[in-house]
This record gives sequence, C-alpha cells and structure tokens, in this order.
Amino acid sequence: MSDTSALSPPTPPRRPWLRRLAIAAASFVALVVVAWLAVPPIVRSQLESRLTEALGRKTTVDAVTFDPFRLRVTVRRLAIADGDRPAPLVAFDELVADLSTASIWHRAPVLDALRIVRPAVSLSRDRDGRYNVQDLVDRASAEPDGPTPRFSLNNIQVDDGVIGFDDGVAGRKHRVEALDVAIPFLSSLPYHTDIRVTPKLNATFNGSRFELGGTSSPFAERPEATLDVDLDALPLKDYVAYLPSKPRIELAGGALTTRLKVAFVDGKPGERRLEVRGDARVDALAVKRRDGSTLVAADRIALALDRIDVFGRDVRIASASVDAPAVDLKRLADGTFELAHPLFEPVAAAKPRADTPVKPAAPAAPDKPWSITVAKAAIGRGTIAMADEGSTFRSTLVDVAADATNLSTKPGEKAHVSVAFVSDDRIASFKAEADVEPTVPAATGTFELGKFSLALLLPFYRDALAVDVQKGSLDLAAQFALGADGNVTMSQGVASVRELTLALPGNRNPLWRMPALAVGGIEVDLG
Repeated sequence: MSDTSALSPPTPPRRPWLRRLAIAAASFVALVVVAWLAVPPIVRSQLESRLTEALGRKTTVDAVTFDPFRLRVTVRRLAIADGDRPAPLVAFDELVADLSTASIWHRAPVLDALRIVRPAVSLSRDRDGRYNVQDLVDRASAEPDGPTPRFSLNNIQVDDGVIGFDDGVAGRKHRVEALDVAIPFLSSLPYHTDIRVTPKLNATFNGSRFELGGTSSPFAERPEATLDVDLDALPLKDYVAYLPSKPRIELAGGALTTRLKVAFVDGKPGERRLEVRGDARVDALAVKRRDGSTLVAADRIALALDRIDVFGRDVRIASASVDAPAVDLKRLADGTFELAHPLFEPVAAAKPRADTPVKPAAPAAPDKPWSITVAKAAIGRGTIAMADEGSTFRSTLVDVAADATNLSTKPGEKAHVSVAFVSDDRIASFKAEADVEPTVPAATGTFELGKFSLALLLPFYRDALAVDVQKGSLDLAAQFALGADGNVTMSQGVASVRELTLALPGNRNPLWRMPALAVGGIEVDLG
C-alpha cells in the first residue's frame, strides 16, 4: 500500500498575529470612516445649539469638515445673529483648528494651530450708553469666580478681519479693516508645540494704517522680546470723546504717526527692563477754544526717543522739535493766564452710600520720581500772539526760535538755551542765551533787545508816569542772572533810547522830544 501523505501539500503554519493585524487595520479604517462621516454633523449641531443657548442669539453654521489623519476640523461660514439687526454680531468665513492628542490626557482643549479667516464683529452703543453686548457682559459679571479654564491654543492666526463700532453717544462710526493677527500661544497648561508664527497685529483703523510686529532673541545673553507699534496718520480728534473727563478745549486737528518699539529685556528680578524706543510725531495739530478761535497749533511736533525705561522711571529723548507753532497767549482780566487754567473739567466723585463705613486711607508710599532728559530740543518758525484783557496791550511775535541742549529734571544738570524772535512789523528783535539749571530753577546768560517800542508797554506803566510815551525805541544789552530765590539781577548793561517823544495825558502835541540817549554800566537788582 503506497503512502499518499507524501504527495499532499504541506499545511501552512497558523499566523494569528497577521489575522489580528488585519482586524486592527479594518477597525482603524472603519473608525476613520465613521469619524469622517460622523464628526462634522455632530460638531455642527453642537455649535449651533450650544452657542444659541449660551449667547441667547441664533447661531448658524454652513458646513463642518473633519480630516481624521491630520486631526483638523474646519468650520465654514459661522454667524451669530445680533437680535433683529441685519448684520450679525460675529461671523467668519472659515475656522481651521488642528487638534492635539494632548487634549486626551490634559482633559482640556489643546490646539496645535488655529486660523480664522475673514472674521467680522459688529458692535454698537445707543444714545443711552448701552452696548449691544451688554447682556453678555452682565451675564459674565454675574457668574461667580471659578478656577482658571484649562486650555492651550497655539499658532493663532486671524486673517483679513473687520470690526465695526457704531457709537450713538459720540455720534461716530469706527471701523477696523484688514485686521491680521498672529499670536504664538495662549495657554494655561504646560504644553509645548512647534511655534510657527511671529507676533503681529496689522490693521487699518478708520483709514489709518496700524501695525504691531514682534521679534525675539531667546538665545541672547540677556533675552529680549520686542513689539513694533507703527501708526500712520491716526486722527486724534476722533478719540477725544472717549477721554474720561470733558476737555475745555477742542482738538480740531492732529494726526499721530509712530515707529516705536516696546522691548522687554529679561534678567534677574532687579535687572529686568520694559523700554519704549523709536520715533513719534503729530502733524497739523490744531487746538481751539469752544468759541472756535485757535488756541495752539503746530505744523509738526516730533520726538525721537532714545529710551523710556518704564520700571526705572527714566525718560531719555534724543531730540524734540516743534515746527511752526502758533500760540494765542491771553492774560485774562483777573490777572491769570488762560493757558494756566485746567484743560479738563473736574470729574464728579462718586458719593459713598450712607450705610457704607468710610475707612481712612492708608498713606501711600512715595513713588520714585520720573527722570526726564532731552538731549536736544528745537522750536522753529513760531508765532506768539499776545493780548491783555485788562488793558489795551496787543502784540505779535514772529520767527520765534529756540534751541536747548541737555534739558533735564536731574538735580545738578545744566542746560544751554537760546531764544530769538522779532516783532510782526520786523522792526523790534530779541535774542538771548543762558545756562539754565531747571530743577532750582536758576539761570545766567546774556540778552539783546533791539528797537523795542516803548509805547507798546505804555498800558502797564501809564499809572506810574505823569506823561504818555508817544514814540521811542529802546536798545538794551546786558548780562542777567536768575537766582534760586527768584531774584533777577542785571549787570554790564548798555542801553540807548532813540526818538523819544513824551506828551501830557490826553494831549496830541508833544511835550518833550529827545533824539537820542545812551547809558552804559547799568546794574539792576530787582530784589
């Protein structure tokens, strides 16, 4: 009998691991398919229902997609209604969120990236001062304080956003357009991921370009992070209505342009610095009284900041310049100067309730005073119109120019200052130079006054004379000193009077004429 077993093919060995692998692969594919199909409708339904309930505003979502391989959720065209208003309160074209598996063990939302495309926010305030989101603010304020929410949002980007604000109180509409934001991370969890974005905030605010951009140097000897603050011709008058107190004057013009850097320099606790550097200027400044007359104006005011050390309270300005300033200087009938009065109306303090005990305020610790140093300051092409409401005095100074170096509030520091101007008829002139110690104050220097009209100041000394000065010009040059006690002395003075004409009060015919008078070696001590 033959052995047939030798002719049969061998039985393949069993491989249970292969079967388990096939089952796992099939399960994974099934899970992916289920996630791909099930996640979008669930997310869409939950977004619409939960946001509608939480905000009290109807929320709609056009579509949701889910990429299970990249754990990416995309929400398209979400809109949160704003009551019966036509524009939604919040809307966006697209939101893309890259989920992280770290959400599982942190039991909190963790996103490796978040991108929002073309968001739009519509805010408004009615004439009574109530905002269209007041109910949301009130609801949030009424909730008890709880623990800090756990979350980690990374690589946050906002592209081409729009924010509108219709202010019924101020009667203005503000609009932020082309809003681009990049934030490396916002997190309350110890989670780290690859950071791919650089901090920035760019937008157009009421037609003016606004840019914030950041850089960092984490591997430097002293790590430093900077934020660029770039404004282009921001109209200042549009925002006066939002000051906490009402101004007594009107800011009729002025556009702010900045190229500033805010820098945080790390180090030991006592060595950390927060600094502001760069340039800022205001163009076409115009400040008017409430009757519409001009009080102060300037073509340009510019600052070049060497450094503002916020923690150290130290300000160092490389240069400050004012081009073509115009000042209407008035001495009021009560003898005070108009510009010395407060520019803002006082804010009424809130009255304490009768049942609220009043505790005496603890004495505040004295703060370190700010130190300010201006390396170079200049005023050019200035005009000062002067008027005294208590008399008939009126005069205008033109071509006002001033230069100063090393202006400082530090004790012991001295500045060198020069001033010059002429009268509006181009006849009288004045120039002076002095070394000034601002903190005392004290000064020593020289001055020259040429062809000054003696009749101009007659309203101030008429009562001291028995005659009227009809004509005459004064030239005077001398050294002067202002002491710490406020006393002024003059020395080595040289003066000359030309074409002096005097008359009795009320008479047009001259009483006395003097072609010329010269005096030397003048010493004056006003004390």
